[in-house]
Amino acid sequence: MTFRANMICVPLRFVLQLLAIGVAGALNAQSLTNSPAPPSPGTNDIFQLSTSGNTTWPDTLNYFTDNQTGHGNGEPGQTFTTGANASGYVLTSLAIRTGGIGTSSGTTTPQPYYLHIYSISGSTATLLQTYTSANIAFNDGDWLKWTGLSVPLSANSTYAYSFGKASSTGGWEPMAVATNNFYAGGEIALIPTTGGTITTGSSHNFDAVFDLGVVLPTTPIVGAVSLSPAATVFAGTIVTVGASATGASPLYYQWQFNNGSGFANLSGFNTNTLSFVAAVTNAGSYRLVITNSYGAVTSSPVVLTVRPGITNASVPLPMPTYGWNTGNSLEGFWGFTYPTAAPFSTASNAGFNAVRIPVAWAFNSTTNISGGITNYPISPTFMAKVKQTVDYALAAGMYVVMNDHYDDGWIENKIGTSVDPTLNAKMKDYWTQIATAFAGYDNHLLFAAANEPNVSSPAQMVTLMYYYQTFVNAVRSAGGNNTNRWLVIQSVSDPTWMNALPTDTVTNRIMVEYHNYTPSLFTIIHDDPVWGNSIYFWGAAYHYSGNPSRNATWGEEYDTDAYYQQLANLYVSKGIPVMIGEFGAYTTYLTNAAEASWNRNSTLYWDKYVAESARVHGLSPFYWSTPGSPIDFSSGAVNDAQVVTALTGGTAPPPTNGYPYAPSGLTATGGAGQVTLSWTAGSGATSYNLHRATQSGGGSASAPVVTGITGTSYTDTGLASGTTYYYQVVAVSNSLASGFSPEVKATTAGTAITDPAQFNFESTVQNWSGGGGIVSGVATSTAQHYAGNQSLAVNFNGAVAGTGSPSVGNVTVTPGTTITFRVWIPSGSTITALQPYLMDNGWNWSSAWYGSFTANAWNTLTLTVPANATSPLQALGIQFMTSGAWTGTCYIDSVSWPASGPDFSLAASPTSLTLNAGTNGASTITVTPLNGLNACYTLSVSNLPSGVSATFTNNPNIGGTSLLTLTASNSVASGTTNVTVVATAGLISHTQTIAITLAGPTNTPPVLAAITNRTVNVGQTVAFTASATDTNQPPQTLTFALLTGATNATLNTNSGAFSFRPLVTQANSTNNFTLKVSDNGTPSLSATQSFSVIVNPLVAPGMSSVSIAGGQFSFSVSGQSGPDYAIETSTNLTQWSNVFITNSPALPFNWTVAATNSPLRFYRIKLGPPLP
Repeated sequence: MTFRANMICVPLRFVLQLLAIGVAGALNAQSLTNSPAPPSPGTNDIFQLSTSGNTTWPDTLNYFTDNQTGHGNGEPGQTFTTGANASGYVLTSLAIRTGGIGTSSGTTTPQPYYLHIYSISGSTATLLQTYTSANIAFNDGDWLKWTGLSVPLSANSTYAYSFGKASSTGGWEPMAVATNNFYAGGEIALIPTTGGTITTGSSHNFDAVFDLGVVLPTTPIVGAVSLSPAATVFAGTIVTVGASATGASPLYYQWQFNNGSGFANLSGFNTNTLSFVAAVTNAGSYRLVITNSYGAVTSSPVVLTVRPGITNASVPLPMPTYGWNTGNSLEGFWGFTYPTAAPFSTASNAGFNAVRIPVAWAFNSTTNISGGITNYPISPTFMAKVKQTVDYALAAGMYVVMNDHYDDGWIENKIGTSVDPTLNAKMKDYWTQIATAFAGYDNHLLFAAANEPNVSSPAQMVTLMYYYQTFVNAVRSAGGNNTNRWLVIQSVSDPTWMNALPTDTVTNRIMVEYHNYTPSLFTIIHDDPVWGNSIYFWGAAYHYSGNPSRNATWGEEYDTDAYYQQLANLYVSKGIPVMIGEFGAYTTYLTNAAEASWNRNSTLYWDKYVAESARVHGLSPFYWSTPGSPIDFSSGAVNDAQVVTALTGGTAPPPTNGYPYAPSGLTATGGAGQVTLSWTAGSGATSYNLHRATQSGGGSASAPVVTGITGTSYTDTGLASGTTYYYQVVAVSNSLASGFSPEVKATTAGTAITDPAQFNFESTVQNWSGGGGIVSGVATSTAQHYAGNQSLAVNFNGAVAGTGSPSVGNVTVTPGTTITFRVWIPSGSTITALQPYLMDNGWNWSSAWYGSFTANAWNTLTLTVPANATSPLQALGIQFMTSGAWTGTCYIDSVSWPASGPDFSLAASPTSLTLNAGTNGASTITVTPLNGLNACYTLSVSNLPSGVSATFTNNPNIGGTSLLTLTASNSVASGTTNVTVVATAGLISHTQTIAITLAGPTNTPPVLAAITNRTVNVGQTVAFTASATDTNQPPQTLTFALLTGATNATLNTNSGAFSFRPLVTQANSTNNFTLKVSDNGTPSLSATQSFSVIVNPLVAPGMSSVSIAGGQFSFSVSGQSGPDYAIETSTNLTQWSNVFITNSPALPFNWTVAATNSPLRFYRIKLGPPLP
């Protein structure tokens, strides 16, 4: 018997025990994806994530992806072993890492790849499943992950995978490997694609770098199905049907739909959520069937109701709009009852298609203070009543505008020149609650912020715009359909004051509201207030000769048309819709029967005319109706059929018997030098008069240009080119004229020869008047003109010296603007001085004196509007002064000023900042309104670099300064970036650039704890985890490396886990090691520690207690602890074979073998590692 040490090693395989529950299945498609990030192993995964030892040709194996059968020994792969508890588990994913050590064009060329799964018996691979990917390209070093696999696994079994190209495309890429048994249950191998003999390396010390996703299958479990935003929606609403599910993945989802014909699969809807834009045909029941490899389950159904939807969400209301109000009900707190469903049905059947629902939210809320926070909860009972009313209207097919109406004036009458935080908090709180409650309602429902805000100055207008911005922000933040709901903001009496909109997160979703009760002494005031007598009769045709003192002398058809045209110019022409939220004329109680009849017919004509004029000008009118008129809010009965008829496109009665009805349906089409008109006949008419003007409202204010038209069409010829004309038609019978048709306009072809000035007098006097005194009157004239074809002739007839002041009122000019006048004065006049002047909205006087001028020539005069003036101007004119009697004519023309619109400027100070990591810097942002802009400004920042945040004080704001603070995190990267500050006021936006220079954190090196020296025997493992710390924040990634030491030592680069088991050849040696830890900072810093491992001399093993008894041969083995021991036998001392191997056994140990027929046998002991 001989005894000697040797170096042959057979590694002991580790068997992985699988314990936790996962998911599996076979119904989803397989896919291959790439990522630079390593996977996160699941509870049951088999994995080896270390790349230590990565090399090409490991153990001389051609471990590259181009090694298909016929190109070598097979594709690169890995064997792996399951544990005792693995039965029933499933392999569902497989991630492998490419080498990151060089390629030959293969990675960047998209191409398909194979994945093969094998069972292993000995050295033979049997192909189980093959997967082929779509074309994919990746970077060398990426992780490639297959998902959607379904490979059942058995316990205590060996399997393998291989990976390679599925095309003949050139190029190659190495697969990552690791050394020294990081995963003991397998090793790298080359495997023929269809199975066969596998090829492993000579040292058996290399693993692939991989993660095998292994899970335990279960059948699905499905939760309740939900409908969002509600079970009842309108067509056009985005509906989401969803259900939660658990079970073995991959799960297969199938939605089913039943519209009355039984459940059927919805093709293409295969996730746990089903989203679609609802149509009426989508109404029905929905349920979800979930299946995997182990069973199926079906949810309970849920029912969706879909109401007819909006055909054009880009407009807020149906056009034309026939609107009414539920006034004095939900906003009333003095005893009126709430509407039932009946009036909405009646109104819809009568022709109304929209309703405005006034609501008193504040009156139906409380103030609650909790934890120092004040809020204003709305009564849930009242909220439910409002929702019921809205539902009544929507069910009747109407659009709904719901507002906050008067409400005891909580905001309407409390708008000051600065923002009140309490009012602003209420605005936010109320509308957050309202929007949340109605989040599931689509754009059939509009929200209006307020009603008739009491604003008497531009400064108050700015405050109101701030509250409106809060309203918009609150609604949008509530989510659901509020993100693109149409919102309404009401302006004030002067339309020019609202020259900006709130800033919105969605475009084209804000509508403007105005009301019209002009003249109020006719429409709603009937008791002769001290400041004026009530008007009984409105409209030229409805003036009553029996009591002319009660005829309207202002605010008639011309004023309505001019007002609506102004709104059309200010808003509609710019794509901003306008609603007339309230209008209405109501009869005066009169004891005189004739007067009462004329008054009644006059109010019906006013209702008809004001509504039709609004529609013609592109506006949406809503009649102010109350519980008893014209429709009963309880029973739905029509109490005033004439009003309903007049409001819904029908006729209004003529003044009295014998008068014809007004014509309707007037259209106008412009051509070359002419306009073609047609209309619908008015009942009782024998002829028609045509009124024409070149400014809105001018037609009804002047005499007809054509009379006696006997048909219902007419071509107006001889007109100027490129000119817009406004027309109205009046029916005539026996010299009795009807009311006017609504005004229409048309523009002739060509280019006008005109004066571009604001006041050019090309067709009319443009509302200028003579001013009295020595001026007898004004008129347009072609006798003189500075530009265009006409000017304003100012006629003088003064018997003595004096002054005259032709002027115009209600002129909107931006403060600070210079107005230019052109004046022609004939020779021989007694005029000695000229004084252009103005009076602003507060009646403050400003003027400029001109004591000399040139006769028989055009003189230029200028006047600058004071910077603190308020607009519109009450008066703008020129005062003429004479030294004596004079009769003659002067001319005014081309009164103009720069047409700069309202705007604002944006500035920042400073415009450059330097920020160190973990610090902040500030810049003062200044917004300055220009040209009379009344706005609320919203600030934001774009192009912020990573790790930098921005905050503003005073945002939103009404102008002035806001402090922008830019804060750099501790991990910012150094560099210079231009960030952009954006200020927005509705449709107006400006930017300012601020350059920020970032200085990243100063990197500090990591600290590596000292490592003690060790002394061990051969085979005894030295194992520890290196301890390293780093003071940088946020913590950096630390990476470990072994710089020097024995090649059979291993180190986990991520954790610092070190392992060294000395070989027999390393006995009686000192092994010096140096370990390094590095951070990922810039620049990267590191620390090192050195230590030594002394390996004791090897002690030869001993054999004793040899015995042959009972047909068995036995002996005892003794020796040094640590090494592996192998017992070999031979019959000829030449050929030896192992009969027993044990790793680091407890010593001594006994070995026994049954006697054999061999006449002579030799035994010896070998020490390792390595052993065979």
